Order: sequence, then structure tokens, then C-alpha cells
Amino acid sequence: MRNSLYKSIKYLVLVGLFFNLETLPLSAQDDDVSLDMEFRFKTYKNADKTRSFIVEFYGTMEKERVPVYDAEIRFFNSTEDEEVLIGTANTTQEGISNLTLPADYSYIKDEEGYINVTARFEGSGDLDSFEESLAVRDLNLTLELNESEDGNTITVYANMIDNLGEEIPIEESDIYFYVQGMVSRLPIGDDWLEEGEYIFDFPNDIPGDKNGTLLVYVEIEDNDDFGNVTQTATVNWGTGPRLESGKVRMLWSDFGPIWMIVLMSTLLIAVWANIIHSIYNLVRINQEGKELKETT
Repeated sequence: MRNSLYKSIKYLVLVGLFFNLETLPLSAQDDDVSLDMEFRFKTYKNADKTRSFIVEFYGTMEKERVPVYDAEIRFFNSTEDEEVLIGTANTTQEGISNLTLPADYSYIKDEEGYINVTARFEGSGDLDSFEESLAVRDLNLTLELNESEDGNTITVYANMIDNLGEEIPIEESDIYFYVQGMVSRLPIGDDWLEEGEYIFDFPNDIPGDKNGTLLVYVEIEDNDDFGNVTQTATVNWGTGPRLESGKVRMLWSDFGPIWMIVLMSTLLIAVWANIIHSIYNLVRINQEGKELKETT
């Protein structure tokens, strides 16, 4: 009970800190309470070629995590000579700020073709300011689907876009493959991509929907030069539902399962045996009553 109360008070202190930054200064906490702030910044190039800039902003205390809610995060695209505000997004109740820019957005790049972006929180009340920067090169993932008698394959082409808009095959990178499951994505393979190309032999035993359809994800993840890049494809290479030959699911049939027949027969026999036993006892009681009456 005491531990639960202490955790509740500690949680309220944290919630008050992050939801009321103007009224509850950090110095109001107990000396033995220490906060570790996290400000994580990543970028994702999506399958539709839009780009998302995502910040996770939260504090932790003794392994308990509390998001910073409604914090204004400003995103800047910069070079050595200029800095341009490309958008603003406040954090959600989960402490996540997400700015997504269209596929045709024109970023300014440095001489080596990097897109330099900074995510910045200016600070509020007694909460300090935070910022994080990243630099990525633009990358296109293209998928080619191939079907043959020997099996199905996905050929992945990975091309970097230079300052002139030309596509250049990248030298090497990890590549990951997933399929969409009912709840989350399921990994089906990973390997090493070289000279901008990789051929993936698609497994032939992955269940799909009733038509065998699968949504496939191909990703480059946490790459130092390209960040996170995703491409998707819909294929009908799944195995489909598996039903035993000659058997169809239905609510009734002409002949039920053996276990059900045995169970129902046993119950019916027990019920009729109980009825017959009760009738027999009633007849005996009636006869013994008549005999006792005659004797008296």
C-alpha cells in the first residue's frame, strides 16, 4: 500500500511537471528525484515518397516514462549559409511530434547532397530547450516483382538522388523484408544489398488473406547516410486459407462428430434411466402402502 501511494505521488509530480510547465518549476521536486530527458529525432521516407520528421520527447524517472505533451517542435532545413523553417508540429499525448512533407518538397542541400534538418524545442517555463540535428541523402527504393515456375522474387533497386536530380546506385546497405500481419509487421528476411540491387527469393509458405494477398514492406533502417526508407508492394503470393479436403465449415450437418454423438447418447441414457428408476420406486411405494393398510 505504501509503495503504491509513493508511485502515485511520484507520477502526479511528473504529470504536473510536464502539463503545467509554467507553474511547477523543476526545483520544486524532492532532492532524491532525478529526471532524465530524452529528445530523439529520426526521419522516414515513406512508400509514397513523402518524408516524415519524427521527434520523441519524454522524461524518465526510475524506469517510469512520462511524455512531454503539447510541446512545440520547430523543424529547420539548413546549410552553412542559411536556415529555413520547414514546419512546426506539437507533441501528442504520447510525446511524439510528426511533420510530414510532400514528395515534391524542394529541400536545400549541401555540396555533398545531404539534407540537413534540425528539430528544436525552444523551452517552456523551467524546462530547458532541446535540439537535435540529422543529415540524410535522398534515396529511392524501386521494386520489381517477378513470377516464375521456380518461385517468386522481388528485385530491389536502391538509387541515391544527387544535387542534379540524377539517380546513382548506392554501394551497399542492409535491407529488410516484412509482411503485414493482423496486428503488426512480420519479418520474413534480411540481407546485404550491393551495387544498388538485391534479389529476394520470396518464401512460398506465408499465409495471406482468402485470396492469398500479402502486403510486403521493403526497408532500409537507421542508415547513416539515408535514415529510414520504405517501399511497399501488394502481391498474391500467399498460401490462402487452409481447409481439409472434403470438409466445409457449417452450423449443422447430416452426421455430427463422434464425440458429440457419444456424449449426447450417454446423457439421454442417464436421463431415461433416472426416469425409469423413479417410476419403479413410485410403484413399489404404492404397493407397500396398500399392503400396510390391509395388515392394519
